[in-house]
Amino acid sequence: HALDDFLEDLLEAGITGIVRMGGRSRNERISEYNLRELARSDKSSPFSRCQNRRFAQLKGEIEEAEKDIVRLERIIRREVGASWWNRIEPHLIDNHRESWEQLRVSSSDIEDGEG
Repeated sequence: HALDDFLEDLLEAGITGIVRMGGRSRNERISEYNLRELARSDKSSPFSRCQNRRFAQLKGEIEEAEKDIVRLERIIRREVGASWWNRIEPHLIDNHRESWEQLRVSSSDIEDGEG
């Protein structure tokens, strides 16, 4: 997992004031920095009960949003097919030009490895 690799690099650099949010890490060294584990192990947690409940609520909302994204990606692939960009790009150009400009990749970007 890229996040775990990044956090592992921080730990190796001596940076230990980190908190990992999200699912459980398979990396034992990182798992001790998981917010849930920190809250369980530290009874003098800086988080109130209300904050812990809010965290759980927000975490649930994030997980539901992630499921929605996966579901919508599947629908788009099924309904629009592999040529989805060719069908969406004209709409973005006409109606959301600023977004299109942020998303487009020029051939020079691809050649330079920046895209």
